[in-house]
Amino acid sequence: MENPFDGVILFIPFLIQWWWIFLPPILFFIFKELWLYYVKIGYLSRMSWTMLEISVPREVFQTPKAIENIFASLHSISIPPEFMEIYRKGKVQDYICLEMVGGGGKSHFYIRTPSGLKGYVSSQIYAHYPKAEIKEVSDYTADMPLNAPDTQYDLWGTEMKLTKEDGYPIKTYIEFEDTVEEKRIDPVSSLIESFAQLRDNEQIWIQILIRPTYAPWDKEGQKLVNKIIGKKAASKKDWADKFLDMMFLPIKIMLSAEGGKKEEKKEPSLMQHLSPGQKEIVESIERNVSKLGFDTAIRTLYIGKRDVFNRANIAAIMGFFKQFNTLNLNGFRPNSEISPRVKFPIFKKQREYARKKKIYRAYRLRLPAKINFIFNTEELATIFHFPSTVVEAPSTPRIEAKKAEPPINLPI
Repeated sequence: MENPFDGVILFIPFLIQWWWIFLPPILFFIFKELWLYYVKIGYLSRMSWTMLEISVPREVFQTPKAIENIFASLHSISIPPEFMEIYRKGKVQDYICLEMVGGGGKSHFYIRTPSGLKGYVSSQIYAHYPKAEIKEVSDYTADMPLNAPDTQYDLWGTEMKLTKEDGYPIKTYIEFEDTVEEKRIDPVSSLIESFAQLRDNEQIWIQILIRPTYAPWDKEGQKLVNKIIGKKAASKKDWADKFLDMMFLPIKIMLSAEGGKKEEKKEPSLMQHLSPGQKEIVESIERNVSKLGFDTAIRTLYIGKRDVFNRANIAAIMGFFKQFNTLNLNGFRPNSEISPRVKFPIFKKQREYARKKKIYRAYRLRLPAKINFIFNTEELATIFHFPSTVVEAPSTPRIEAKKAEPPINLPI
């Protein structure tokens, strides 16, 4: 009977003799990742941030379309850093945090931006909400313990992920409009109502990290469409195929000249064979990827004193995200790898405690998320916008009196 480890035993002398070939590349890649982590953490720690709180007047008639236009303008905030900037300085592409916070029966809307972009972000908000009030405030996370969970506070948190590929859209604010009764259902209203039920020693935090994407996600969307309609993808030719094509090109030209020009048969459209549901999916994907996209990550966290900690608030958070789900398109689900719950019972409490610590730290520091996806401006405006007068939101800070126009010398 052959020993299954014979191959390993024979490979060991070879590895000992030729280690100097294999080891340097492995060490290089390990060093590269460690170096990138080190310089990026240093760059992020040196960045200057500004927290802006936005309050809107009681009479707000703008739809989420106004916020969508703001996001379209913010797509120009930065370009990807160059190679040397990444590896020498650890520079990362500028990103913005959109945050919705509820606590003590009140709700707040924040935008955390690099200080250098504060003027530009403010000007874009004023352009679409002229009577809005924008205040520079301190970080609300500082009001909670630094090392939660602890003996007084407990918490739960997660990062959201999509159920399908990025090209499939979620249910957006346009689909929440009731064309029959000529009214609009605001998807943020359920979250505002949950905020209103919170007591003084508990808070819900929702954080959306965005940065402009320059990835060709429209091409990825077209691949999804081709897959649905059954269109075969064009095979990519390697250098050998291209070389042979060039060699036989004169022969092909001669044969085509002798045989005359052949009529090309037009292939029938594959769309006519699709069901109504499939056509709707194709149209939704094509519309989705036609808009500007942002690399997006979503975190959510519920924290409260242990004597008032209510797990029903976790269900309220999940309910807010579930309303954007559709079975034929896309939706949200929590990332089980970034949730407190663990499956195996070994050291369960210790592992859950460590996970909560990690989630809390990532939220407070606004660290890059483990999973990113691409959202377009319409999808972002759906999950983050200011409640309009259609929504009765007594917990949202409002400006009772009308304010003057923003200053004309606002820096940009």
